[in-house]
Amino acid sequence: MIQDGLHVGLAAWITAQRGAGGFVACPAIPFSTELTTFENALTMTNLKRVAEFARMVNFCPHKGQFAEPFSQSGPLWEVHRKLLESMEFALRPWTEAEDEAWKRAKEVLYETGDSGTESVSRLFRLYDEYRIAYSELATAGADPSALTGVLSDWLAIGKKMEVESALSTLNRLALRSSLPEAQAAALALSPSLLPVTDDDSYAPTTFSPVSAVNTDTWLTAEATLDELNRAVGDLQPRSKWDAWKGTRSGVVRFRFAALEIRRPWFQSTMYEADDWRLPNGAAASVGDGVEGVLPAYVSALYLAVVDDIRLASTPPPLRLPELARPPRLQLDLVGPRALTAAAGTRPALLPKSLPIAMRAADVSVIRAEGTMHLPAFRGRLAHFGKIELLTQERVFRRVEIANAIAGSASTATEAPKPPVYVVGFGCQPVPAAPRPNPNYTWPTP
Repeated sequence: MIQDGLHVGLAAWITAQRGAGGFVACPAIPFSTELTTFENALTMTNLKRVAEFARMVNFCPHKGQFAEPFSQSGPLWEVHRKLLESMEFALRPWTEAEDEAWKRAKEVLYETGDSGTESVSRLFRLYDEYRIAYSELATAGADPSALTGVLSDWLAIGKKMEVESALSTLNRLALRSSLPEAQAAALALSPSLLPVTDDDSYAPTTFSPVSAVNTDTWLTAEATLDELNRAVGDLQPRSKWDAWKGTRSGVVRFRFAALEIRRPWFQSTMYEADDWRLPNGAAASVGDGVEGVLPAYVSALYLAVVDDIRLASTPPPLRLPELARPPRLQLDLVGPRALTAAAGTRPALLPKSLPIAMRAADVSVIRAEGTMHLPAFRGRLAHFGKIELLTQERVFRRVEIANAIAGSASTATEAPKPPVYVVGFGCQPVPAAPRPNPNYTWPTP
């Protein structure tokens, strides 16, 4: 298991590596969990795990406070639904063409089951597999040929352009008029329409990459306690970390996964729109992650398993910071080029050729020693430990697992053993809202 207090350092380290903004919220103590997917929820046991996962990541976090998963206060779907039902909208509808564009984009990104429950589409999940893997490769300073190969597959198999066009459409129209989205989301979150278990109801919530249910896809990392301490920085509260670290020095080797949370019923862009208001000038959020009815939401879940802790009897010498520059990729679209691969290195879905080939140039690479390397940390002037190099073969393996999970429940991956531990939650503040545009026409009070 993970020692109480160490989980704060690991969560801060994962947050620093991701560079996703927002803030990290750590539970008061680390706790174990088991992953499953909606595709595998064919038994009451797995259905309960799906519901448990939804309740675990849908608490409302507050910056500077410990996370409270499974909080008794209203979960995100209840808070969100009540805000939606309270909104007063400006008199500005979409056109019929915009309604159709919204519908087509939703069909690309989400699927509706026989029961009417909406979930993330298989195409969107494949897109996420490639997007996350490509980002990890680029951050790691991978070889340009590996980047080009994964990007080509992302375009052809992950339908990069199609999915990003759908995302762009939803974001654009949500900012134009949020009334249809609000009405649809409020209806979908009606208590009578939510999935239920023996214990409670929940709003469908899943994660990317879905291949993380197999812990073989996780990355291995190594960091000194000093590096973890630097990652913690001014994180509050850090009392647990300070109590655990004390004067210790040494190295921690661990495996980790950062799961991005997907909710068909929640779009943060809703709170950026300027065509709604709340009665009596109430604030949904003030934008600081602390105040308001809905100050922030969980955007990622951080899981880890500690493999080894090597404590030093005396403090190690200070490691001087090294300059690091993240890889920069310059792409030129050129004519068609056939791509071939050795047998057994790609999923069966890979085509024999792709319509677009790309050339990578002007790439700054940080070389690895063995299977570990020092990644460029978002352009900062310090290295935060070592992280395993993600290879192109590992990317293909992730996609194979994702395809198997999405394609057939009979290929379900068993829960990871030994147990995996929740060390923290990546959180994003909700933008200051509402901010009604005084130039719109509003209903008479």
